[in-house]
Amino acid sequence: MFTFWDIVKGVFEFRLLHNKHMLLEEFLSKRRPLKSEPEMPVKSKKYMKGPYLSLRSISYNNCLTRNVREYFDELQQSQWLSPDELRELQDQKLICLIQHSYNHVPYYRERFKELGLTPGDIRSIDDLPRLSVLTKEKTKKHIYFDLMSDNYHKKRLLEVTTCGLENKPMVYYADKFHEEYNWTTALRATTWAGYQPGDKLVYWMMRYRNNRYTSLIDKFLTGEHWLAPVGITEADLDRFAKLLLSSRTCLIGYAELLFWLAKAEKFKGKGRPRAIICVSQTLDENERRLIEERFGCKVYLRYG
Repeated sequence: MFTFWDIVKGVFEFRLLHNKHMLLEEFLSKRRPLKSEPEMPVKSKKYMKGPYLSLRSISYNNCLTRNVREYFDELQQSQWLSPDELRELQDQKLICLIQHSYNHVPYYRERFKELGLTPGDIRSIDDLPRLSVLTKEKTKKHIYFDLMSDNYHKKRLLEVTTCGLENKPMVYYADKFHEEYNWTTALRATTWAGYQPGDKLVYWMMRYRNNRYTSLIDKFLTGEHWLAPVGITEADLDRFAKLLLSSRTCLIGYAELLFWLAKAEKFKGKGRPRAIICVSQTLDENERRLIEERFGCKVYLRYG
């Protein structure tokens, strides 16, 4: 249940906790991207400031900190690095990840020993085929034991569940920095579809935490509207149809649901969204074409 304590905790963590991860900032300080990202509209800037983000964090498991705006600006710059520079950045991140995995994750340490490898043997993406593949079955078997990093406080980890294709969701655990950076990278990806912070955004998918308080925060502070894909009533669909009437709406949802939406008679002629972003599942070209023809806008895929 959302309480006053959530607000206090969210503001405290937003302002005071979590040091900034510096790898990307340090990399960019030595490189000059090929071009600069256009300045964010004035209206959108206020949605990336402290007061807004601290309240936004409350509806996102208190994962967002004062570092979000800097992470977002860095990600916007990094997309204009040259292909060689992006590859260099990927290799640097890979080296850090491999070293962490070897030092702090028993599962990976054992796999390295079985393969006769050390972290120094993996220096670039080209070396990845030398490692064994982590399958979904192995993840489920080891997730509660040797796949857990030994340098995290277990009580501070968040349980995350995948969407579960074929009704087989998978549970994994992440720290708050992972969720914060995931939120920020998703925001950048959404701007590629023409969205800017503060524009109307309609989600047809599950969310981590949803009650009447978080719904009010989303509706009045962020312009976001959520419709859960389960237990849908005719009233929900009518409300959803009205939201689509705005040409400024960006629609995000599970690919299978949005394909059904495009075929449903109820939504014929119900507005023209700015863009549609399909997540968690893939679309074939025929499905994508049908959605684009029905709603008259470009369809993007955001998978992974």
